[in-house]
Amino acid sequence: MIFRDKRLLLLNGIILAIILAHSVYRDIQLENQYPGDLRNRVVGARLQKDGRLPYRYHWQPTDGIRYYDQDDDRRIAPDGLRQSKIPQDSDVNKITASPFFHELLYPVCDLPQRTLSRLWFWGQYFLMTCMIGMIAGLTKDRATKWLLINIGVLFTVTEAWKALISAGQIYLIEAFLMCCTLTCLIKYKKTGMILGGLCAVIFVLTRPIGIALFLPFLLYYKKYLPFLLTATTGFIFYGIFIFMSQKEWALYQDYFDGMKMQVQLHQEADNGLPPAHIWTGSKFSNVEGFDIAGVQRLTLSHPIKVYTENGNIFVIYYKFFHKKLPLPALVISMSFTVCLLVTLFFFRARNDRPDILQIVVFGFLLYMVVEIFNPIHRHQYNSVQWFPLVLVGFLPLPDWKNKIFIFLILGLVLNIVNLDWLPMRHTMGEFCWLSGLLMLVFSTRTKQVT
Repeated sequence: MIFRDKRLLLLNGIILAIILAHSVYRDIQLENQYPGDLRNRVVGARLQKDGRLPYRYHWQPTDGIRYYDQDDDRRIAPDGLRQSKIPQDSDVNKITASPFFHELLYPVCDLPQRTLSRLWFWGQYFLMTCMIGMIAGLTKDRATKWLLINIGVLFTVTEAWKALISAGQIYLIEAFLMCCTLTCLIKYKKTGMILGGLCAVIFVLTRPIGIALFLPFLLYYKKYLPFLLTATTGFIFYGIFIFMSQKEWALYQDYFDGMKMQVQLHQEADNGLPPAHIWTGSKFSNVEGFDIAGVQRLTLSHPIKVYTENGNIFVIYYKFFHKKLPLPALVISMSFTVCLLVTLFFFRARNDRPDILQIVVFGFLLYMVVEIFNPIHRHQYNSVQWFPLVLVGFLPLPDWKNKIFIFLILGLVLNIVNLDWLPMRHTMGEFCWLSGLLMLVFSTRTKQVT
């Protein structure tokens, strides 16, 4: 029996190695095809570093290539169609990362785009490996550790991961910060509350709607006072820094004005879809190491289909009812859902006090609920933020014969497969993850993490 188990283990390892090799090879091709969204993060950081407001900037030929982003080049295409549905006189552009996130990029934003793209690509795999290692370190059970490795490798074949690599997006960094907060709070107890508080502050400053994660901790503020005090202190000091600096104050005014315009544009878009972009080429034949003609040839010779869905409530509403959900109704629905979940959690806790894993997972679930109600379109790459939550969801499960395990696996499968007859399959997978993790949060029969 031992020999048979070792053979199964070896076979599983070989299969995982093949899957990972395939994912890396595929992703190298995607990275070589120019991850466009990474460029607007770099341009935003450069503008901010140089003392210019990034969120309503539009490139001018006199600015040279340093601030050039071909995805924001609002030109008229040869067929007379505008490159985007953004009005020509609009101030908005594609830069949406927070000023704090741009500040994190200051040390590297002056590197050539090609160098940055390679670092970003391998950094994604490094962060994924770190997350698997951190969460696997929360249990001593070898079978659970091996399960987490399997789930982690399989995550690289989800459409969320492919979309992340193809676009060069930032959402795995958000997932990593979520994972750091989870790990610190679960594993290190008192010290972890301070470290977790610092991680939570960084997370919220890079993703402001993440403030929702603190709601369940307020119900137990006495027990988790170090965590809440650390986070509050961090926000206060950063707030003082903003108010005392005219530059920072102007940046955040520009940021929130830009986000208001983004909401307006996405809500006014036709058919529940985000504002369309028609790429008409580049003004430069070489963008800091990216040969544009070579990129186009590679895209044609190695076409890789990346499926994407916009998993927002207002998009789902439009698909069902064929009319737009008014923005006030969207906000009210979000507020009601969050309040309802917090209320149910409060009454559930009166009978059986939840452990730290359940509390912190519930906090991040509230953040994900807020994001699903986001009035700005969520593309497929946003779904990578489920990665640490799904992994940690397997930790307290006694075995695979329960609904939570089934929902988590089903969500993973739905985010991998592409069956044309199954509409919004990846969004359905996200709701499977949400359902399974809510079951975990409200459960009273899960084993403790060792």
